[in-house]
Amino acid sequence: MELLPAPRTFAYRIDDHDRITFFNEDWLEFARENDGAHLTPSNVWSRPIWKFISDPETRHLYRLILSRVRSGKTITVHMRCDSPTARRVVELQIAPLPDGSIAFDSRITHEEARAYVALLDARCERSPDVVSVCSWCKKVDVPGEGWFEVEEAIERLHLPDNAPPPQVANMVCYECYRGVIDRLSG
Repeated sequence: MELLPAPRTFAYRIDDHDRITFFNEDWLEFARENDGAHLTPSNVWSRPIWKFISDPETRHLYRLILSRVRSGKTITVHMRCDSPTARRVVELQIAPLPDGSIAFDSRITHEEARAYVALLDARCERSPDVVSVCSWCKKVDVPGEGWFEVEEAIERLHLPDNAPPPQVANMVCYECYRGVIDRLSG
């Protein structure tokens, strides 16, 4: 069943030193709705974007994207922004601005409800085990088998429902990495 949220654009800007210099109320509201209560104006304003991108692969892709955008090209990518109870596809447009800053404007293009998934709930207590989740498509790595939607990965990994979920290590799967690189080459 598809949920139809009110259309919103989640916008923020970074300056020529990659510091966050603007975010709109929709961006702040979306952060609050999605376990981002720590993303308050005082915790975000004038901070480098790199403080909010933890894994090296995602940082690398964003650096490549920003380099391309700073050369004058607007880039549009699609990525997942799932929650414990919803699957979401987000369209993110990254565009250069005349003063050397960069605009990030995203909007949800598809959202559907899902049964609650503790693995995606940042508030859950965690086991010492670790699973890798792609920062772009939200698929989970099942070692030796590949990347799968979270529900299938939980089954393949034999994660029990009544135990704390493993910790999540964000990274970028090969398919998403290649997709972004191909997009930048086109």
